[in-house]
Amino acid sequence: MKVDILQALKSIFLSLILICVVAYGFSTYMYKPMREKGRELDQKIVEKQRELDETKKIVDNLDIKRAEFEKVKKELEFVIKRLPSKQEMPQLLETITKMALKSNIELLSFKPQPSVSKEVYEEVPVSLYIKGTYHSIGFFLTEIGNLERIITPSNVNLNSLIPSTKDPSTTNADLIITAFVYKEH
Repeated sequence: MKVDILQALKSIFLSLILICVVAYGFSTYMYKPMREKGRELDQKIVEKQRELDETKKIVDNLDIKRAEFEKVKKELEFVIKRLPSKQEMPQLLETITKMALKSNIELLSFKPQPSVSKEVYEEVPVSLYIKGTYHSIGFFLTEIGNLERIITPSNVNLNSLIPSTKDPSTTNADLIITAFVYKEH
């Protein structure tokens, strides 16, 4: 019976050692690496969630950015119409001629002057000599101011005329109109 008890104790002791070895092996080679891998995965999940949140913010702002882009694009188109990138002297002459006809003005001379270069634009002055009534010249100058393209009249010198049956003009004017042209860099 002593031998049986000793044998039983030996079996229990060996079982406990085996359980401890298995527990140690499981802890060292299975549990700890898996726990470490779990921490790494948790960290990756946090990073990916942060990236996802940033991407969502970008997507949410995309419509706003598109609207801002369209607004800037329309503003640029407006500016390009008002401030073309080349002199377009034939088109300017045509525009001024049409405005003179509309205003009942006789366009006697149209002389382009040397352009003046500024930092971002050029000033293209044109000397005009016109004849008409005082009111038609005023209407002509108003029409110039209302053009989509930026053109400014300056150095306006008015002289009165004596109207005749052949020519009802009461005023002639010497003036300079300046067209502005955007300098592309």
